[in-house]
Amino acid sequence: MEFLIAGALSAIIGAGVGGGLVNIGRGRQDKSLSSRLANLEQTVPELISRSEVQTAFQQAAQIQAQQIAQQQAAQQFSVQPPRAGAELNGQINEQLKGLDNRLRQVYSQFGLQG
Repeated sequence: MEFLIAGALSAIIGAGVGGGLVNIGRGRQDKSLSSRLANLEQTVPELISRSEVQTAFQQAAQIQAQQIAQQQAAQQFSVQPPRAGAELNGQINEQLKGLDNRLRQVYSQFGLQG
């Protein structure tokens, strides 16, 4: 939760400072914007320190890395190598023999020819 707050504050500060720099570069400086930015820059360090922001970003990066690793691990286990053709054919032949035997039993039980 802390890293979300830090990220939001960083985004707000970045957007505000960026907008102020654009206005200054164009020769237009909004005095209310300047005063808001000054107040924001003075207040925010009291609310959250730079080290807390850095820690939050590091934690967010670690969480993201863990999620990616978990997704890759899940994908790795879900993919099964294809079976060899001879092995698969052998299993099919065994199943067919069992089915053939079962059909012969049913036919003989009812006196039918198969």
